[in-house]
Amino acid sequence: MNFEWKQTTEQDLEQFNNWGKKDLKIQRFVDGKNLGNKILEMVENIGYDSGVFRVRSVYDNDVLVGVCVVIINKATKKSRNTLTLYNIVVNPELQNKGYGCAMMFDIVKNCEQIFNFKPMVIKSYVHKQNVASNKMHVNAGFKLDKKLNKKLKKGKNIHYEKTLN
Repeated sequence: MNFEWKQTTEQDLEQFNNWGKKDLKIQRFVDGKNLGNKILEMVENIGYDSGVFRVRSVYDNDVLVGVCVVIINKATKKSRNTLTLYNIVVNPELQNKGYGCAMMFDIVKNCEQIFNFKPMVIKSYVHKQNVASNKMHVNAGFKLDKKLNKKLKKGKNIHYEKTLN
């Protein structure tokens, strides 16, 4: 796959809105709102490339494959530089073809180039019933965040993390 990561545009968000109309998993994420509007709502007040959120669109040969939203947490006395995968969304017409896994592996390998941030740790939260996403995280070398999962054992999400070199 020949990925090109780009700054997300208004046209991309229009396409995301259409994806939400076609895919039940995406509809669950947006909670009755258009996906593009949901993403805009998250980053509108702080900008697409703020210190906290980064949104990138992924293209393969000029075809919009997906979007990735991350949260940047810079190091403090108590924590390390952390990138949290807020969401990876794949075009419903391209799902189950390896694009999500390829995006994940690309993020792990090229995080600094994609998001202009070099994390020490990548964290992610996945719905327990999302079998494909849970498998994708394990295949990409993510480990269960046992401490956080134990603390939040009644939650809907499984918490993963991957320490980078």
